Amino acid sequence: MPRKKKSRKKPSTLKSRKRVTKRKPTKKAVPKRAVRKEVAWQAPEFPFRHKGIGWWVLFILILATLFTCAYFLASWWMIVFIAFTVLIILMHSFRHPRTILCKLDYKGMKIGARFFEWSELQSFWFIPQTSEPYVMLYLKTTHRMLPVISIEVSWKEIDIVFKFLVKKIPIEERGEPFFDKVGRFLKL
Repeated sequence: MPRKKKSRKKPSTLKSRKRVTKRKPTKKAVPKRAVRKEVAWQAPEFPFRHKGIGWWVLFILILATLFTCAYFLASWWMIVFIAFTVLIILMHSFRHPRTILCKLDYKGMKIGARFFEWSELQSFWFIPQTSEPYVMLYLKTTHRMLPVISIEVSWKEIDIVFKFLVKKIPIEERGEPFFDKVGRFLKL
C-alpha cells in the first residue's frame, strides 16, 4: 500500500500566529535640538575707561580757563554750574562699574533690576569695539527718557544672544549713538 504523505502544515494555534505576524518597527525618539528658554550673561554697569595723566592735565586746563572766564564776566551762576559739573565728573571718573546680570527670556529682557517687555523693545544692533574683548549691544526702546540701551556682550556669548534676540525683535543697521561716541572720545 502506498504511504500517505504527511502534510507539512503547521497547526494554527495562537502561539504560532504570534510568531508569524511581523512586528512593526518602532520609531526611535530622535532627540530634538534643545531650544533655549533663556539666555543670561554678566556685564559691567557702564563701560569704564582709564584716564591717563594727559587727560587730567587737559581737564585742569579747561577747568581753569572756564573758571577764569566766569570770574571776569562776574557770572556767579556759571561758576556754581561749572563746580557742580566738575563734582559729577570727578565722582564718575573714580567709580568702577558693578557687574550686573542681563537675562533674556520669553517675557522680555532684564538688565540688573530693570525689566523690559518685548513690546517695549523696537530693534537691536551690534557695534564691535576695537581692541576690546566685547561687543556693544544697542537696544532701541519705546521710552522717551531712555531711547537706546547699551550693554556689553562678550565675543563668546554674541551668537547665543543674537539667535535669541532675532526671534523676538528686528535687527537694524545703525551706527554708534552720538553721545556714546562723545563719551568714548572724552573717556567719560
